[in-house]
Amino acid sequence: MAGTIASPRLNALLFLSFSLIALALAIVGVYVVISYSVSQRLPEIGIRMAVGAEAADMARLVIRQGLSLTLVGIALGTLGALISTRLLSALLFNLSATDPLTFIAIPLIVSIAALLACCGPALKASRVDPVSLLRRE
Repeated sequence: MAGTIASPRLNALLFLSFSLIALALAIVGVYVVISYSVSQRLPEIGIRMAVGAEAADMARLVIRQGLSLTLVGIALGTLGALISTRLLSALLFNLSATDPLTFIAIPLIVSIAALLACCGPALKASRVDPVSLLRRE
């Protein structure tokens, strides 16, 4: 019995490992891109805050930017997954290749991870001191 399920168990473990690595890379990627964008837009953020924008507005701006990039990536990834389901259908046991739970859960998990990755840069953008920033410029 153990020999019979060893290969499927190894495949499942490998898929789980690679999916966790991919999720970690996605989180780091979103964080780095949004953090770099915030650092490039600090003068703009400083000006916005100097003319009356609230810190919460700047945080929402950064989070909206990060989530819009994430939604584009999710749409492209879902399309790619739907196209490649024929190749993976032989590896799935007791699941259809277009399992609705999977196609709902994975984008939801990635969206939550991206939201958490955007929180650091959003906090940085909301704590900008417009006076000192504009003095530097």
